Amino acid sequence: MIICKKIILLVLICTAFILNSCREEIVPPGNPAGNINEPVQESYIDYYTFKINASNITFSKIDYTYFNATTNYLSFSLLDHKSGHVDLEIWSRNNVIIYSTRFTKDFSRTIITIDGNVPELIRIKLNDFTGKVSIELSRY
Repeated sequence: MIICKKIILLVLICTAFILNSCREEIVPPGNPAGNINEPVQESYIDYYTFKINASNITFSKIDYTYFNATTNYLSFSLLDHKSGHVDLEIWSRNNVIIYSTRFTKDFSRTIITIDGNVPELIRIKLNDFTGKVSIELSRY
């Protein structure tokens, strides 16, 4: 009888612990929605992505890519822009800027083709930036 009471008590405690420790709003991996000022990035052969949900952040980042193709897609968007700007530069293996732009206002997903050069590195600069930016570079 005492063992039965202990088992029931243990089950009740475990159930209470599990129910109280679960989060109601779980942010899936790769989704920067709940992570303020924490960039999420992935870099593989012929694929690179950078996302951030930023609040008044200033920083600069240079990432080397692992691209072999000379024809690639560049996709980007800026949502919920409140302040500041984002500078994006893509450099070739010959240390030549093959694409450069500045984001200063909201826009939905834009896709362009980068043709004739292999992307070697990506430079992203955020200057007193508040908003959500997404940048993706992938093979054509």
